[in-house]
Amino acid sequence: MPYESIDPVRIGVGYFLEADGKVAEKPYVLLRRALERSGKAGVAKFAWHGRERLGLLRTGGDHLFLTRGIPCVQG
Repeated sequence: MPYESIDPVRIGVGYFLEADGKVAEKPYVLLRRALERSGKAGVAKFAWHGRERLGLLRTGGDHLFLTRGIPCVQG
């Protein structure tokens, strides 16, 4: 399935992410721009309620968007 046809809002719980303070701003912007330029999404490993999870990380305007849980897509 083409990446553009996957709507992360429909495939799981999503969150807009933003940099936490001045120090985190530069790496946040670098990651966001790299994802925008590549046109790809990233797979993110993060902690949620004491457990490690996988999610889909992509751009959403001037923010990063994390979709909790990655669905199995065939095709």
